[in-house]
Amino acid sequence: MIHLNAVEKPVRYIGGEWNAVHSKTDADLRFALIYPDVYEVGMSFLGLQILYGLLNEQNWIWCERAFAPWPDREEQLKSEKQRLSTIESDTPLHEMHIVGFSLQHEMLYTNVLAILDLGGIPIEAHERANEHPIVIAGGPCAYNPMPMTNFIDAFVIGEAEEVIIEVCEWVRRMRKSQSDRTEILYQLAKIPGVFVPFFYTMETNRLGEEFSDQPMRDDVPAVVPKRIVMDFENSYYPIKQIVPNTNIVHHRLALEVMRGCPGGCRFCQAGYTDRPVRERSPQRLMNDARDSLRQTGLDELGLLSLSTADYSALPVLCETMIKEFYPRRIALSLPSLRIDSFPSRVTEEIGKVRSTGLTFAPEAGTERLRWAINKLIYDAEIYAKVRESVTSNQDTVKFYFMIGLPTETDDDLQGIVDMVSNIKKILREEGKHRAKLHVGISPFVPKPHTAYQWYGQIPLEEMKRRIHYVASRLKAAKVKVNWHDPQKSVVESALARGDICLGKVIRYLYEHGSRFEEWNEHFFYEKWIKAFEINNLSISQYATKQYEKDDRLPWSSISVRIDPRYLWREWEKTFRNKESRHCGNEMCRVCKVCDGVETITVHAKSAMDSIMRSIDQKSQYNMEHGVAKSISSTLEGIDDKNSTYRYRFRFSKTDKMAYASHHDTMMLFESIFRRAGIAISFSEGYHPHPKIMFASALPVGVASVGEYADIQTSTYYESNDLLDHLNRFCPQGICFEDIRALHSQEKKVTAAVVAFKYEIHASLPHPFSQQGSIIAKIPNFSEFKRALNLCSMEIEESERNVRIIYTCQVNGGKYTKAEAIVSTLRETLEIPLEIDHVMRMDMLLQNEKRG
Repeated sequence: MIHLNAVEKPVRYIGGEWNAVHSKTDADLRFALIYPDVYEVGMSFLGLQILYGLLNEQNWIWCERAFAPWPDREEQLKSEKQRLSTIESDTPLHEMHIVGFSLQHEMLYTNVLAILDLGGIPIEAHERANEHPIVIAGGPCAYNPMPMTNFIDAFVIGEAEEVIIEVCEWVRRMRKSQSDRTEILYQLAKIPGVFVPFFYTMETNRLGEEFSDQPMRDDVPAVVPKRIVMDFENSYYPIKQIVPNTNIVHHRLALEVMRGCPGGCRFCQAGYTDRPVRERSPQRLMNDARDSLRQTGLDELGLLSLSTADYSALPVLCETMIKEFYPRRIALSLPSLRIDSFPSRVTEEIGKVRSTGLTFAPEAGTERLRWAINKLIYDAEIYAKVRESVTSNQDTVKFYFMIGLPTETDDDLQGIVDMVSNIKKILREEGKHRAKLHVGISPFVPKPHTAYQWYGQIPLEEMKRRIHYVASRLKAAKVKVNWHDPQKSVVESALARGDICLGKVIRYLYEHGSRFEEWNEHFFYEKWIKAFEINNLSISQYATKQYEKDDRLPWSSISVRIDPRYLWREWEKTFRNKESRHCGNEMCRVCKVCDGVETITVHAKSAMDSIMRSIDQKSQYNMEHGVAKSISSTLEGIDDKNSTYRYRFRFSKTDKMAYASHHDTMMLFESIFRRAGIAISFSEGYHPHPKIMFASALPVGVASVGEYADIQTSTYYESNDLLDHLNRFCPQGICFEDIRALHSQEKKVTAAVVAFKYEIHASLPHPFSQQGSIIAKIPNFSEFKRALNLCSMEIEESERNVRIIYTCQVNGGKYTKAEAIVSTLRETLEIPLEIDHVMRMDMLLQNEKRG
């Protein structure tokens, strides 16, 4: 494995996480599941966890993961002539049988090409031979696959967990029969919900006015319908979710309470493509939460859906969860909420453990425009919900608006300004002077399969004017406001409704270094303009193009099971400010998504009381018998609520885990103790922290076999039992070596450290020989100097390799860190010194006896 010290955040690439499947020797199908963004973003996506768990439940499939390498890592791979490989087994992607991408956003397209190329897979689908993997893709972007048809062999349309095993079974079967690539793709094309571009003739002009995408075989469907999980209640949920070794964007346990959204907002693609609405029962959710928290040790629980506030049993579910999980200091968080359906009781409940903030998305500043887009919320409702919210522990309130929606005028823009001003006034009236009010503005991007799929985005200059109108007035009112880059929104719009011609644009951008286009620091609008122009295309024409009712749309070969006539009626209602009914618990047959469906798993409010009574009884039992506090039944302790106990741990942090930062290590320890069911003591206040204290921070990249930490618990444990028990819950690279109970008068571990012992392995161009004493300034302590006596070091030479062992004393909390030793040696030797690795071999504590 390449040394990772030279790259930013190397922990992204190390793997070895808790609950990951590290080996599977009996599998005969290898699947690489890829999220084409950095690890922290990809591991926050619940869909990845669902597919990873579902695929690995099959004993004949080994599903592994890969993510887009950051540019510095990409350059490192290229310079070392290494292939991009899976995290689990370090297998190059070209050796896998299936490579599957999750396309959650159009701005990730260039990353897909980079991953294919780095993985040794031909970028263009037509260049792949029988020995190459089948490249598939799914996610929201697959609802218009046309821009990526040059690069993807097969697209999964709809909810992938419904179809992915079928895809794998066919690939496995065809490979065993030694079928060629074309025959494998042909069989995949016949699976409902799978679109294989190879079997369609696709012709278009530059703007898609004349589009043809007819199948070349009679048994290949002209229109591919999405797959739907009808029995959502009993569908797969990953209990043993992978626990990342670093803090990710959403570092929490995600529970999907509902799929689909009843709101019917006309601009929202997911609101249409994720229909019909399906709920999981509170009983199922509580069982999944208990089991998953036990298996992961995470400290936050997120209730996810497109509109969680519309979940029919949300208030009582939140109350039950808080009642059971509050003693373990597990926080509850919710995504952006519909104000008109947001129960005020929920605000009070989720603020009990710690404030996770509240997010609301009115989208438009006036009632007229909200009715036009079918976001049926009155101004009075918004102000009432804000007033209710700020009476709880929530200290951050975020509001999101869009500009550029159909029929929008300056009056609607002024409505945003007036609404935010009124909200700020409410905060003052409620005495919340320190409450944080954040406002986000995003330009509207029309998407396929919505009521606004025919609508062209407003021109860039007009977009900028409208953003300035709102932002300048809010800033003058001293409101924190952020907005999405309008140039980026133009690109998103062009790609979202684009056709097959855009494949050339994406390929050009990749070849000219475009990566991570969603990241502001990597996005350059001029590059996109040039990429379009060099292919005789216009980005603005793609973004602003208006389609007519009877036009053949580029995505017409894909169906989300909604009647296009229904979408057109919704489009017309926009101009009359006419509302449409919500997608409710019964099958209304209006949009036709429920046609042919006998039953959809939903749970009406009327059924909740009896269900919740049984849940509440179980929660009360768990509280009384300590299940919520101590997960494991194999480790017994003596519980005394009036006492606390301190333990000192000696542990090792080795192998790839050396690349985890000190903050990562702190987070990992908390999850280990939670999984093990240890009754950790917590600090007081709105943001309680576990009482775990580390003796010293290890630099990133430095391993150790002798670290110390103290922990405080509310339960007494026998040290020997505790040692064996904890090691059962450690990820790869962390091991507890010794544990002892502390006496009340013993120093904190940070005050007990007297010396560190390091081992440095380095490579030299010629034999090492150096005498004398060097004065080195220790970083961050320029007034403090210490002599590094090279004569006192233990030095072993072997050809051009050198092993240096050095013990440094701690003086008033200051000591010579490993990086200072390395830097000093480099300067003294005046020759290139390549450090292979550094290990802290020991940490010497005052009066510490080794067990």
